[in-house]
Amino acid sequence: MGLAAFPRYAVATLRLCGACFELSALFLRWLERQGERDLEPIAAELASISNGAKALQFKVARAVNTKKALDAAPLLG
Repeated sequence: MGLAAFPRYAVATLRLCGACFELSALFLRWLERQGERDLEPIAAELASISNGAKALQFKVARAVNTKKALDAAPLLG
């Protein structure tokens, strides 16, 4: 895959994954404001996954651009 194909790949996988987890975290936080309890720890975990997906997206883009191998294990852990 070259750099030209990366935006389609990113939108279809990492960006969509990050967006879904971010939206889920926002929804749980909204539920807490509506009176539900004990959802913040879960929302924080979902937000963390979202941030990890975003970071991985940029690392993959950099690896594709520089044609260097990527060790994604730390971000996937």
